[in-house]
Amino acid sequence: MVAKKRQSNFELLRIIAMFLIILHHSVMHGLILSGVLQAQSIVKRIEITQLALFGKVSVGIFVMITGYFMINSQYSPAKSRKRLKNLWLQLFFYSTLILALALSRHWVVLNWNNGVQAILPVLTNLWWFATVYVLLYVVMPYLNLLLNQLTKQQYSKLVIILLSLGSIYPTFFRNYNAISDSDIDNLLLFVMFYVIGAYFRKYTFKNAHKERKIAWLTFISTLALNLGQASLLGYISYRTSNMLYLERSEALNNTSSITVTLLAVSLFVIFKHINLQFSPTINNLALTTFGIYLIHDHPFIRQKLWYEWFNIPNLFAKYSFGSFVWHVLLIVTLIFISCAAIEWCRLWLFKKLAKTTTLVNKEKIQVILNINK
Repeated sequence: MVAKKRQSNFELLRIIAMFLIILHHSVMHGLILSGVLQAQSIVKRIEITQLALFGKVSVGIFVMITGYFMINSQYSPAKSRKRLKNLWLQLFFYSTLILALALSRHWVVLNWNNGVQAILPVLTNLWWFATVYVLLYVVMPYLNLLLNQLTKQQYSKLVIILLSLGSIYPTFFRNYNAISDSDIDNLLLFVMFYVIGAYFRKYTFKNAHKERKIAWLTFISTLALNLGQASLLGYISYRTSNMLYLERSEALNNTSSITVTLLAVSLFVIFKHINLQFSPTINNLALTTFGIYLIHDHPFIRQKLWYEWFNIPNLFAKYSFGSFVWHVLLIVTLIFISCAAIEWCRLWLFKKLAKTTTLVNKEKIQVILNINK
């Protein structure tokens, strides 16, 4: 199975981003959302939140890659419907397959909620990223029409407006923000990253070396500043016994924060300038990344992964931070490879089914033509 000749530097970035997303989920679901981290020291909380940071960064990277490749796609209702259909089929395949697995293993009992979620995974928000990604796909053709009509100056102003609304404002006024963290808010964030990714496809710096240098400086300085503010606010929380300072620091790791945006954009630009020859292996592996996300972050699988099969809270309690990180990296690698193999099988199956359907349709057409002779 040979992937389309897309730039392997971005496909490598897509692979790395998915690895970091799994790493993020291991500590987010295994420690943070489970409440385990609340009882830990300030130092451990800072260590874990910094470890989880790049999962948020990777969300923006994924959407920017989509913008970079899709901005020049010609609008076609048929193509748009085909993309949405393929995306929906992938979601439906895994939502029903995993429900069937959960029922057969007696993890859950069939009820109205999980039945509807399996049939309508997008409308029921079974996977939040997938739901917002489908919404982005719906508006993408119209978004492309708009962006391709703008001058560079108008486009730059749009980027600034979207950055202000989607990243800068939520960073500094999150506690006072009356707008909920809904799919509409996430769609605005996705549109922002899409527009930024598309911008780098349409317009490039005249001095590539300077652009790469700025990207590296932005990445390193943002990472250092983020660690610095976490340490400072953590120290203030310790001295004042007021955890609000630490919680404010942790909020800067949200997907919409300016910290995450700067890290995502700078990493995207860094990989944009990596001169990597076309690699079928990298490109084909990158094809499995969305499937990897759907498998490992399905609610039924998620519960088993982090609390039963690998028991992340137990590993965190048992080992030092350094040993814990090594164990988690091995677990994440295993999950990545296993889920990639499953998704590869699905891709193979769907390709065979598509060929079979095409042959059947051709035979039907031939029969009709013979009858009409």
